[in-house]
Amino acid sequence: MVNRWVTLTSNLGLETASGASYAFGVYSDQLKNITGFSQDEIQTVASTGNIGLYFALIAGIVFDNVGPVTTLTIGIVLSTAGYLAMWSGAKGYIPGDVAAMSVYAFVWSNGSSWFDTVAIAANIRNFPEDRGRVTGLLKSIYGLCASIITVVYSSFFKSQSADEAIDVLLFLAAMSAAVGLIGIPTTHLAGPQDTVAISPQHLKFIALAMWLLLVLGLYLLIIAILESESVVGERQAWPTGIMVPLLMMQGILLLPARDVARSREDGTIDVTKPLLGDSDAAVDSSTSDGTADDNSPVVSGASLMDMAKDANFWLLSCVTMFGTGAGLTVINNIAQQVKAVRGRDASGDANLYIVLISVANCGGRLFWGFCSDRYTSITRCGWLTIISASTCAAMFIAAFSDIGVLVLACLWMGLSYGGYWAVMPGILAELYGTRWFAVAYSVVSLFPALGSFLLSATLTGTLYDEQTDPGDADCYGEKCFREAYIIIAFLCALGTALGLLLTYRTRPAAAKIDYSDT
Repeated sequence: MVNRWVTLTSNLGLETASGASYAFGVYSDQLKNITGFSQDEIQTVASTGNIGLYFALIAGIVFDNVGPVTTLTIGIVLSTAGYLAMWSGAKGYIPGDVAAMSVYAFVWSNGSSWFDTVAIAANIRNFPEDRGRVTGLLKSIYGLCASIITVVYSSFFKSQSADEAIDVLLFLAAMSAAVGLIGIPTTHLAGPQDTVAISPQHLKFIALAMWLLLVLGLYLLIIAILESESVVGERQAWPTGIMVPLLMMQGILLLPARDVARSREDGTIDVTKPLLGDSDAAVDSSTSDGTADDNSPVVSGASLMDMAKDANFWLLSCVTMFGTGAGLTVINNIAQQVKAVRGRDASGDANLYIVLISVANCGGRLFWGFCSDRYTSITRCGWLTIISASTCAAMFIAAFSDIGVLVLACLWMGLSYGGYWAVMPGILAELYGTRWFAVAYSVVSLFPALGSFLLSATLTGTLYDEQTDPGDADCYGEKCFREAYIIIAFLCALGTALGLLLTYRTRPAAAKIDYSDT
């Protein structure tokens, strides 16, 4: 029998590896110096990586048809091979031009999407009554990963030469392989008798895990502040402080697994209704390894063709595209914006600002996921609209930021950006069910990639280069990003209007959802 708490615990590791994609800004300057790329070229590599990260359609199809084992195996191969190839390209062992490095970035980031697809799809099915909390927890560790990588980079790689600092890619390759191998034997889809609402007693463990994540985020933020002020001690000891709350959190989430195991032995485990409470639910006869099982997950939902014909599906996709595209633009360009607003003669790096976005991203996923489960008088689509409006405000702040205001812009954008990933999966499951959830999630995830390419690489990269003085490799001054960010802010306002329309159109479906157990 499947214990869904073991799956949840191991999948936190998958999200940690998957979230490493957000750490590109940590080493992008070193990569730019080694390769001699222009800002537009380095943004092309970053945006191609974003496309790979969100091009999860094949991963969704594989998961929905053969389960998590095969999906994770492919993810391990792609992630490890991509990181090793980018490292080799930067070292000059294999081709390292813009096109080649973009391909390598696509490969490792696409491998990350296979990890993310498994973690979200498996736990959306395993915890149907608590999707907001569980998705928020998983996605928060995903969002916090950039800060974790920043500390590791600062501790072991930053003080080295640019050629040696890029060895952080080897660390990322090893981490991806390790968590993937751990996930293969521990990730399973729970049967109908296991997909009950989380008990009040076990909800306390979820809450405690969230508090530990916030403590970890605060710890990472303090480290970044101390480093930015040149108050440094034994850097090599800092990663140890990361491992303590992570291990504690995983231990806490395994406590419900112990209780479930005992209840099975005592014969007191509850039997629940089908996953979506639908008496006509279709039964997926595949287990996690693709074999038939009488205890297989009970799932229901619209077909892919039904979703493609539904205007609500595309409204959700467009709102997600504008909002996440805006967030990824700030994330991808934060190192260059810090350099621009500091001025030509200023010193310092962008690690503090990367950590600010990452910690706020983590907090946003926890906060919006909790709100969407707790305050059900507002539908999840309504919460998505609020998040879109918040993103619009964050872009306006970023457009007019000096080095001080940029701190507020990073915190606000991280908080807003994290909300999309806490709320959007729950909307998909509520509107369309879970039979083809992984595929539906993968399709919607293409839109952040499109948003990143259009808003970051095309719009922001082009306008940045136009503002750069002839003969300079970098742009200096608040002008560098202002025009692009104002345009993106208006697009986020359009996304907010589309969110209002989506909220209005989905009122009948939202009225049928029973939140009494959440």
